[in-house]
Amino acid sequence: MRQLVPNLRFALRAMGARPLFSLVVVATLALGIGANAAMFTVVEGVLLEPLPYPDAGELAWVWGITSDGDRNTISAESYKDYRAANGSFRDLAATSVFPEEYVLTGGDAPQVALGTMVSWNLFQALGTPPLLGRGFAPDDEQDGSPDVVVLSHRLWRSRYGTTPDVVGRTIVLDGTPRTIVGVMPPEADLFGRTDLWEPLRMSAGLATGRGNNNFRLFGRLRSGVTLAQANAEMKALAAGVAERFPDLFEGWTVERVQALPGVESATVAGGLPVIAGTGLALGVVLALAVARLLQGMLFGVGALDFHAFGWTIAILAVTAFAAALAPALEATRVDPVESLRAE
Repeated sequence: MRQLVPNLRFALRAMGARPLFSLVVVATLALGIGANAAMFTVVEGVLLEPLPYPDAGELAWVWGITSDGDRNTISAESYKDYRAANGSFRDLAATSVFPEEYVLTGGDAPQVALGTMVSWNLFQALGTPPLLGRGFAPDDEQDGSPDVVVLSHRLWRSRYGTTPDVVGRTIVLDGTPRTIVGVMPPEADLFGRTDLWEPLRMSAGLATGRGNNNFRLFGRLRSGVTLAQANAEMKALAAGVAERFPDLFEGWTVERVQALPGVESATVAGGLPVIAGTGLALGVVLALAVARLLQGMLFGVGALDFHAFGWTIAILAVTAFAAALAPALEATRVDPVESLRAE
């Protein structure tokens, strides 16, 4: 340990003597570590870790398929038709694709909050009970009913300090008072970017118009219903909608997509650990940024995966040690007397 500080100083001087080389190595390490840590995070979150919902194998996305064969979201009006007529899903729910940006006031300082419009049965479909209060009820979707919201765990923690008496309070979103009726646990946030949820109402901007395809559909299969059966029924329902509105949906159909189940020389030898450490720090920052981006795109991906970063750090430590050890061992084989004579 007594040699650690002098060795670090020597390594830093060596890096300073060759700044371009050191910069290229650090940048290469950062890009490699960041990309690998991010991909490990995706693999673990999507393929290895089970979804945090009961009977997750019953959960599925429902997408619209355009006449060109492209996957697309679905309008609120078509969703309500599918919800009322289908027999394949115990619950068929909807969540808006584009969160609404609100100025939240009431209580602490104003802040920007992202609100997602969802059908009343979304949390029921996930099988996720509220942490406090209640979720939405069917009446909450009716125009003229009280304006209510459910808070995400993140907003509850950051703005209200996890106080249990937040239920029943009034917040103001863009000048409109809303009553907090519940708080959801972290796993209720499908895409990791929602501060609060509001009920889907047909009079709301995102929900108006048969051709405004602003919603993802998400459902839980009934017991005994296969994927093929559900897909066939949803295609038949979509054909009926296309027949009623040919100008909007001619050639459209529905494809059912199941959510993924569990579904990120001696001089060179002295400088390598320092370079590797710098590359690791930058790589972790890059991995966090990439994972945060992917969190909004892929189901089940978290912004911070300690397992992925732990393995990345361990692999880097072994690699850096081996890379530093090889030239050091080679240097020990040099006869100092012969080396001096050569000089």
